[in-house]
Amino acid sequence: MNIMQREQDSAERLRPLIDPSSIAIYGASANLMRLGGVPIALLKMHGFAGPILPINPKYSEIDGLKCFPSIESLPHPVDLIVVAVGAEEVVPVLREAARKGIRAAVIYAAGFAEAGDDEGISLQNELVGCANELGLVVAGPNCMGFGNLDNHSYSTFTAIFRNTEPPKAPRTVGLVTQSGSMCSAIYAAGRELDVKFNVVINTGNEACVEFSEYLQYLSDRPETRAIVGYVEGIRDGRRFRKVAEAMQARGQLLALLKVGDTPSGASAAKAHTGAVAGDPAIYQAGFERLGVIQGRDILHLGDIAYLAQFLRRRSIGPSAAVMTISGAVGAVLSDLFVRCGVRMAALSGEAQKTLQTGIPRYGSVQNPIDFTGSIVNSGAFVGEAVRAALQSPDVGFATFYAPGFMIDRFCESLKQAASETTKLVSIVATGEVARRLELEEAGIPVFMDLTRAAQALSSVATWTESKKRLELAESELRLHRDQALALDRLQLVQEGSEFTGERAVHLLEKLGVLDGNARLGQTGGKPFAVVLHNDPVFGLVATVQFRSGWGTETAHVVLPATKAMAECSLASAATDASKADCELVASVVEALSACFVPLERHVGMVQLDCTVIDSMWVVHDAVLKFV
Repeated sequence: MNIMQREQDSAERLRPLIDPSSIAIYGASANLMRLGGVPIALLKMHGFAGPILPINPKYSEIDGLKCFPSIESLPHPVDLIVVAVGAEEVVPVLREAARKGIRAAVIYAAGFAEAGDDEGISLQNELVGCANELGLVVAGPNCMGFGNLDNHSYSTFTAIFRNTEPPKAPRTVGLVTQSGSMCSAIYAAGRELDVKFNVVINTGNEACVEFSEYLQYLSDRPETRAIVGYVEGIRDGRRFRKVAEAMQARGQLLALLKVGDTPSGASAAKAHTGAVAGDPAIYQAGFERLGVIQGRDILHLGDIAYLAQFLRRRSIGPSAAVMTISGAVGAVLSDLFVRCGVRMAALSGEAQKTLQTGIPRYGSVQNPIDFTGSIVNSGAFVGEAVRAALQSPDVGFATFYAPGFMIDRFCESLKQAASETTKLVSIVATGEVARRLELEEAGIPVFMDLTRAAQALSSVATWTESKKRLELAESELRLHRDQALALDRLQLVQEGSEFTGERAVHLLEKLGVLDGNARLGQTGGKPFAVVLHNDPVFGLVATVQFRSGWGTETAHVVLPATKAMAECSLASAATDASKADCELVASVVEALSACFVPLERHVGMVQLDCTVIDSMWVVHDAVLKFV
C-alpha cells in the first residue's frame, strides 16, 4: 500500500484498533493485576458495551466471563485482539487471528527492534512482514496499549485508568505518546486539572503504525480540539507535516514534548523505542513553522491541555494585563511572561482612569496593576477593573492573582466580567479555591502556581499569534511563488547534475534567485552561508551560519518561508547578527524558498557562501546538486 493510499484509508484502517466494538485478550489472566488481567478489569469496570472474550486454555472462566481455549474457538471474529504473550509467540498468534477474521492487534511484548540486537530486529521484521501479508493493523510492539474514554474500550495494562476517574463528556483532548510511562504521567497530570481526554494512545515501536498516523486519526475526530503528546523521533515526516498543517488550519492545538536534545537523551530514546531523535534545532524550527507548541515537561503539557479547553469560547493574544493584590507578585509574573515571549500590554488612558477610582495612590494603575491588599472588601471593583483592562485594545488576555479565599470572595464579580468579553480571563491563586469549578464553568482557568501559569498562558498566547502570522504568510508565499516560478524551470534541473562556482551562479540567475546586485564577488564584509538540505522530517530546511570574530551562530528556517518568516526565525536564533543582516539574509532564504521548494524532490544540496556589502549580499561561492 503506497503512502497516499494509506492516508486516504487511515480512518477505516485504524478504526478497529482505536474504536473497537469487540475485544479479545490472548494470554488472559485470572489475576486482574497482571498484564493479561488488567484490560479485562478495565473493560468491565468502565462498562464497555461490546463482547469481551478472554483466551487462555488454563481457564474456563475469568471474572464471570467465559474464557476460550484458543482463537479458533471464539464464537465470532472481534475487531481487536490484545496479545499478552512473549515476543517469540506473537507472529503465530497474529496468523491465527487473521484466519479468524480479526483485523487489528495490540502487542504488549518487548524484545523487538528496541533491544538493538540481531534477534530483536529479526523478530520485528518478521512481525512487519506478517502484518503486511495478512492485512492486519498492529500497534506496538513494546506497547502499553490504548484507553478510549469515549466508548471505554481499554486495550492497555496500565493501572492509571483504574486509579483515575475517567472524564465526563464533552471529551476534546487527545493524547499520543511514544512512551507508556510518559503516557500515564501526562494523563495523570491532565486529569488532576480535569482535562477531558477522549483517546489515550501509546505507540510503542511503531513497527506498523507510525506516530503521525495516530495523530491524523485523532485530529479527524469531530470532538478533538487539541492533542498533546510525547515524541522521541518522527519517522513519517511527510504525513506529520500534512497533519500539523491541517490542525493549524482547523484551529486545533498541537503540543508535543520532544526529547533527545542532548546526546544522552538521544541515546536513551534510541534504546527505548529505536527512535532517531534528529537535530533538536531543526525540530524547534520545524515546530515553529508548523505551529506546534513545544512542551517543556509533563506538567507543562498537562497545563496546555487544560488551557486548550477554554479556547472555544475565549481568545488569547501575546500581550498580558497582570492584576494582583501584591506588587511583588506582579513583578514576578511580569518577568515570567516576558521571558516566555509575552509582552506586558499598554493600558489605555480610559482604563487607567477607571482603575484610579478604586486603587489607592500607593498601588499602581499601570501594568502590572497592584490593587494592594485594600481590595479585600471591594469585590465589585475587581470585576470593573478587569472589564476596563480588557477594553484596552493592546490587551490580549488578563491574569488576576490573589489568595484562594479572596478569589472565592471575588468569584461573582470575576464571572460577570468574563461574561462580558471574549478575551481570556485567568486566575492564579495560592491556597484552595473552593469555587474553582464555578469559575471554570464561566470560562476562567484557575492555576495554582505562578510559573506554570505563565508558561502555559504564554505558550498558548504565542501559538494563537503564530497561527495568524502563518496564515498571512502562507497567502503571501503562494502569491510570491506563483509570480516567481515558471514551469520551464523544471527543465533546468538535470538528473545527477552538479553546478559549482560560475556555473552555479549562472544557474541561480536563470532560476531568478540572483539579480544585478548579487554576483560572484571578492571576500569582505560580514560573511554568511546558507545551505539547503532535505531533512527527513521537515523537508527542505535552510541552515544559515553567521560568521563573525566571535565565532559562528547557526539558525534553521523550515521552507517554504517568506522573508518575514525567515527574518523572525533568524533574529530569534542569531543573537550576534544585526537586524539589517537578518533582513538581507532573510531575502536570500525567501528567494531560495520560492525557487527550490517546488523542486524539492530534485534538490540534493544548495550551498551559498555570501557576504553583506553596502546593504547587498554578494555570492563568493555556490554549489548546486540535483538528484
